[in-house]
Amino acid sequence: MKSSSSTLLVLSPVVPYPPHDGDKLRIYMILKGLKKQGYVIDLFCLTRIREDLKYIDQLKLLCRRIHVSYLKTSDVVLNLVAAIGSGRSLNIWAYFSQSFRNELLNYYRSQENNITAVYCYRIRMAPYAFLNPKLSPVILDLTDCLFSYFQMLQSQVSWANWQYRILAWWEGKFLLKQEISYAQKSNRTIVISATEAAKLQNEGVPRDKIVVVPNGMDDNFKKMKFKKPLLYRSYNPVLCFVGNMGYLPNEEGALWFLKKVWPFILKKYSHPLLVLAGGHPSRKLLRHSAQNVLITGYVFEIEGYLAGASVSIAPLSIAVGMQNKIILSFLLGVPVVATSAAAAFLGPQASQWLQVEDEAEKFAAAIIAVFENSRATEARKKRAKFFALTQFSWERSMQMLRQALVEAPNIRFAE
Repeated sequence: MKSSSSTLLVLSPVVPYPPHDGDKLRIYMILKGLKKQGYVIDLFCLTRIREDLKYIDQLKLLCRRIHVSYLKTSDVVLNLVAAIGSGRSLNIWAYFSQSFRNELLNYYRSQENNITAVYCYRIRMAPYAFLNPKLSPVILDLTDCLFSYFQMLQSQVSWANWQYRILAWWEGKFLLKQEISYAQKSNRTIVISATEAAKLQNEGVPRDKIVVVPNGMDDNFKKMKFKKPLLYRSYNPVLCFVGNMGYLPNEEGALWFLKKVWPFILKKYSHPLLVLAGGHPSRKLLRHSAQNVLITGYVFEIEGYLAGASVSIAPLSIAVGMQNKIILSFLLGVPVVATSAAAAFLGPQASQWLQVEDEAEKFAAAIIAVFENSRATEARKKRAKFFALTQFSWERSMQMLRQALVEAPNIRFAE
């Protein structure tokens, strides 16, 4: 049945504004798309960032109702202690809030049968999605399979980061069970790539419940012009790695590149520049700052740093889901060299669009080949840009989401 006033309850562990990182960008663009498709949206968020509370007004153009609960650090610590004592996933239980739960129960009671569906963004919000006594259909947007991330963490991270190894062991034991259970209970489970869909299938989630909805590019991207850093003019080549440098896989990737790959580049070129662009670099990473190693910290517009680079690198040994940095590089016409982990979301045809290497010396050789084999580089860049333009638009992604909602049992879709 179709309705022009269908109501979606959206649950999110982040305030979707400003959309300056992957988590916020995805849910913000989905909210925009759902609003455009005719849904009335009620948004319930948790946040661990107090500053996010000032952005609530920015979301009122998209949502009829907004409720945000702030999780204090002390709340999270108590939740983690409770999770350890009761044998639960730390990632999920860290986001428990009794006051948020009560607000949601009151909302469910007031809505009676008026909720078309619950759109649950990320596994952390799944316990709240099934509180409704009327059992509204649930669309669970996992985006990535978090259990897979912790499995990779356990096998890849050194014991120097022992706390992450212990966390990975714990989550490998408890998160997998809960993530699969919630995926099976949901009417539809959404992931960001076919690679993530295959992981769910391998754990027993029926294929017809899984829908792939990738991230897209900004609708106005092709019209945008990005300012390239003036510093780039003094160096050649410029290698750029973008991402949140406080995120362990990015930090580990950057450190591996600096220690294992960068020496080969320094031997080959007299004035190269390595740019690590993104927020929250650790002291360990900052110690590598040098005249030819720029570690920027947070930058408002990451595109300019990429657009001016000679090559974009993604030296990740741990990667799940879709790597936005790679698609952004494709769209900007910047050649990419990546590890197999970083390129996995592209599937077996990845080498059509970028160079894939895992060994340090071969990774360096692939970077050098970008400049020494210009004809092959130009052909790969053209294929990559066409691929990104045709496969990664928010308009296309929202069509895929719309189709998933149309086909999901018991959901009335708005026109």
